[in-house]
Amino acid sequence: MTRILIASLLLGYVGSGLALAADKVLGDELAPPRPVAAKHWEKPFSPDTCTIVGAYMTMVRTGPDKYAAFVNTWGKLTDGLEMWTGTSLGNFKSDGVVVANSQIDDLPDKKTGKPYPKRCITRPFIDWHPDHGFVGIVHVCRDYMPVDRRVYPALVTSKTGKGGTWKYHGRLKGEIWNEFGDDAKKHVHSDGGGFFYQPDKPAGLNRENPLENRYVFFTSHYSSWGAVNILFSNDGKNWVFYRDAKGKIINLIPALAGKGMIFPHVVKLGKNGWSMTLSERWPPVAIWRLWSPDGLNWQLVGQQPEIIEPKGLFVKNLSQWYDPKTGLLHGYLTVRSAKPDGSMQSNKYRSQTRVFTGRE
Repeated sequence: MTRILIASLLLGYVGSGLALAADKVLGDELAPPRPVAAKHWEKPFSPDTCTIVGAYMTMVRTGPDKYAAFVNTWGKLTDGLEMWTGTSLGNFKSDGVVVANSQIDDLPDKKTGKPYPKRCITRPFIDWHPDHGFVGIVHVCRDYMPVDRRVYPALVTSKTGKGGTWKYHGRLKGEIWNEFGDDAKKHVHSDGGGFFYQPDKPAGLNRENPLENRYVFFTSHYSSWGAVNILFSNDGKNWVFYRDAKGKIINLIPALAGKGMIFPHVVKLGKNGWSMTLSERWPPVAIWRLWSPDGLNWQLVGQQPEIIEPKGLFVKNLSQWYDPKTGLLHGYLTVRSAKPDGSMQSNKYRSQTRVFTGRE
């Protein structure tokens, strides 16, 4: 009888400073693909024909029948930000790694001063503008899992998206660096969550209305573990936090405090507000969905959580993409499973919905 053991579930999740024991067992045999029950979706999440491989995914439409999606690969310096292009939601091909881990030049080995040998990219959130091309946030760290318990957001850009055109601009600076940089005592394992490039917004920094800035990034864990926060900038170089009147970094999801929320993903729903998905704890025991009319005030979408961990399946996170042409919110659920050789693979499950607030 063969038992497939997932060692610490991808080496454990150490953002909270707690590595997990290797105690997650899928059973004697691989569970066959089967639908995953979910609330507020048109149908259960089912294994998808989409060929994109990778847990953290963002997708944009760049033309009438042109899509670009981004995930990360990891393991070698030649891995990194991978771009996929497609002509439909089920027809993608990989364009390969467009930003390699080797391009990270601001994660030094503290002993030698040279770039850390196992630096890597994870958790990409890429936006697109017809005039300026691709602008986005990736997260970078020293090794996987991070040897210093730190994962940093960094800016990347490309006019065309083609290999060789991408620039790595380094870890975000400004308030985020002054308060949580390398010399700070605070350990931040950022894993959020939704980037928006808005060059048509006014040039000045708007602290009162953070979403009215040219660069807006929903991130996590800065005000406290499990929190969701907003970083914004008017030039992509100096980043500040959305704060309350007392100067404290605002947590957008106080109702979920203490649940250990991770992997937030935020998307705009056009005139229908905003959507956020999060996983609860590590390993995830559930996935939640929230809605906001303005991106700042969030509420649960009806009865939550949206997905409860299915027996025998390991659900990791739920990425989203909203199609303004059809009015549909597409959900891409990552389900992890073990191959016969004991290695891990990510499988995409997909569903769609027009239910945004839970009151429809």
